[in-house]
Amino acid sequence: MKKTTTFFLVSILLLTFTISTTLHATPVADANGPYEVNEGEEVAFDAGGSNGSSLLYRWDFDNDGSWETDWTSDPVSTYMWNDDWNGIAVLEISNGTTTDTDTASVIINNVMPVAIIDLVTAPTPLMPGDIVSFNGSTFDPGILDTHMFEWDFGDDTNASGPNVDHVYTASGTYFVTLNVTDDDGGSDQTTFLLSVLMPATVDIHPDTLNLDSNGRWITCYIELPDGYNASDLNISSISLGSLIPAETWPSNVEDYDGDGVLELMLKFDREAVQEYISDTLGVTGDNVNLTVTGEVAGQIFQGSDTININNNNSSKNQNANANNVQNGNTNNKNKNTPNNSNNNKFKTKNSNE
Repeated sequence: MKKTTTFFLVSILLLTFTISTTLHATPVADANGPYEVNEGEEVAFDAGGSNGSSLLYRWDFDNDGSWETDWTSDPVSTYMWNDDWNGIAVLEISNGTTTDTDTASVIINNVMPVAIIDLVTAPTPLMPGDIVSFNGSTFDPGILDTHMFEWDFGDDTNASGPNVDHVYTASGTYFVTLNVTDDDGGSDQTTFLLSVLMPATVDIHPDTLNLDSNGRWITCYIELPDGYNASDLNISSISLGSLIPAETWPSNVEDYDGDGVLELMLKFDREAVQEYISDTLGVTGDNVNLTVTGEVAGQIFQGSDTININNNNSSKNQNANANNVQNGNTNNKNKNTPNNSNNNKFKTKNSNE
């Protein structure tokens, strides 16, 4: 009986020792890894491969000696870098009695910024000498990055900074490029197409138009700036109000105002112009500004003229003018309209309307 009791007591002691040893065995930390993501993305650190019972976990994500997390029973913790970074993360685990540590390498990749042209502010139409304002920005998940903004205006000039102004000295089509570079060397660029129109002198006859008259044509004279020739104007590209095409006949190139510069004389359908003024523009009296656009030597030109609108059928002058137009007889006509935007440049024209 004594031997049996002794054996039983020894068995209990061995079992207790085994349980105690198992419960308090030294844990083995496993930080997993390596971890690699882009800046601005969360890293999920997973210590689920650690061995031990009743484990608690904490992390020092940048190996600076300070624990970014408190003790937790969750083996997974997340952390995010807002800039590129390479280094070591430290894991410590504990079973309440003993601890163990492990490390894992971390690579945070730089992400190139996205160049954005937010706003371009310019007069309409844009002509040489006008100020154009450009506003740029960037999107970068690395919010701690700093950025350089470089503008190329497409005319062999440049500027720096997110918001800049520029003046074009010549007409043309320009590709404006914004390049954004972060402090880690990542860069991106975007392009904006900008058209600077050629200013043309436009003179429209008659100076006073009766919207109920029955003439056949409206006559237009176009003079180009220095360096361009009216003979090179592409008549098929010319329109009034961007809606009414110029007639391909009759037309003529001549120095109508005697200033030594050639002008192109061409015609627009009178009824179409009258409908455009009354229906599209909604003008039935006073003055109206008419805009003519077209192409010459690969450049877009634009000019405008202001004429008077008379809706009175009984106007003798207007009726006489309509009859002259109908009969193709408009020699020696004089512009006396004080509101003409070209200051009566073409005082006298010898042409047939």
